[in-house]
Amino acid sequence: MTVSRDPAKIEELLSRGVAEIVDRTSLGSRLRAGKPLRIKLGIDPTSPHLHLGRSIALWKLRDFQELGHQVVLILGDFTGTIGDASDKDAERPVLDQATVDANLETYAAQAGKILDMSRVEVRRNSEWLDKVSYRELCRQADVFSVNDFVSREMVAKRLKEGKRVSLREVLYPLMQGYDSVAVRADVELGGTDQRFNMLAGRDLQRLYGQAPQDIVINALVPGTDGRKMSSSWGNTVNLDEKPREMFQKVMRLADGLVSTYFSVATRVPLAEVAAVLARLEAGENPRDVKMDLAAEIVRVCHGGRLGGPPLLRGTFFGGRGAGGCAGGESCRPLARRGARRRRNRRLEVRCAPRHRAEGCESGRRGLRGPGSGSPSGRNGRARPRPGGSGHLGVKIFSGAARAAPARRFRCGSVGDPALPSAPRPCRSGGGGQFSPARRFAAR
Repeated sequence: MTVSRDPAKIEELLSRGVAEIVDRTSLGSRLRAGKPLRIKLGIDPTSPHLHLGRSIALWKLRDFQELGHQVVLILGDFTGTIGDASDKDAERPVLDQATVDANLETYAAQAGKILDMSRVEVRRNSEWLDKVSYRELCRQADVFSVNDFVSREMVAKRLKEGKRVSLREVLYPLMQGYDSVAVRADVELGGTDQRFNMLAGRDLQRLYGQAPQDIVINALVPGTDGRKMSSSWGNTVNLDEKPREMFQKVMRLADGLVSTYFSVATRVPLAEVAAVLARLEAGENPRDVKMDLAAEIVRVCHGGRLGGPPLLRGTFFGGRGAGGCAGGESCRPLARRGARRRRNRRLEVRCAPRHRAEGCESGRRGLRGPGSGSPSGRNGRARPRPGGSGHLGVKIFSGAARAAPARRFRCGSVGDPALPSAPRPCRSGGGGQFSPARRFAAR
């Protein structure tokens, strides 16, 4: 594949979601020269899931890939059994090989939601680390001092608190660094917590007579509880979540993170990210903008090809999609009759039985609730509008809707073929009687 030297793409690659580059001058000149580079990212399988925090480096890999460079994805089946002390305030437990192998099974498929895996070189670091002898290990260890290791922030904190730091953990940076030697990496990607380990790769490459790799470091992002997104803390939004759960978890992220996530966890054009920030500064409800973010993340992981059009939030929440119904495919109930309501579920609607056998084309036409311009009856229930279509679609997340009392709806209009257990489509046709529907309160 021909390597692109597009100045605009190179500048975005060097800046979008980037906290630091070592050495920026070197990397910039190599990119502008059009030299094919080997771009390395290593991931330890400490969990069966990749999450949005991991996706930041995956998106950067894709940026390099689209310029025509060779992506090397290293699955740490050896280092995963050792444990990295970089961001841990306690000793990481040792994982057995069977657990690591089981965790690895779907990593390539999950990474493929962002990368073109047909052009990715996938390696396991047991290929070379299993063969390293004591003699070779001592040669590598001689490059570093004990002070280099214990001066690291998290390690120093643990030692000060009297917590154990194992020699096994001390050796981890050597292993990650030797990965760069083994694959002859020109560039390594990783988070700010991996800085020491990636710099160790530069030192070991010099030891083995290779040019030192440049390093692209991304900032870490908070998870659903405000702490760094980490599988260990269970605050992740996983790339293999079901669409509905993924959407709901993104909606639980702090409002102040919306523009950050648009920038680092999607590839929505930067001009549109700036527009999102302008909407927030103009006073738009962050919840509404966050719904656009959640829909885009679900689209990438479940809803379409790379580079496809953004997925409107109406696909999930009653907006108008292609074909009239919210998802453009079929109406989807958010809860079935008799099912227990979930606290975090904003609305519970269902299709009238006589509508389920037909396709839905009415979209937002028909009745609306209080605050949207339609008449309402007692207790805030929507009444049929004279001459209306009979399809009770609404803009359910307008500002008025959030404060409105309980309402009734006929059709959920939340169709998405990616969602499981979708019922038959629903058509309201040109009219019809208002049929009972599940009552809900917009929360």
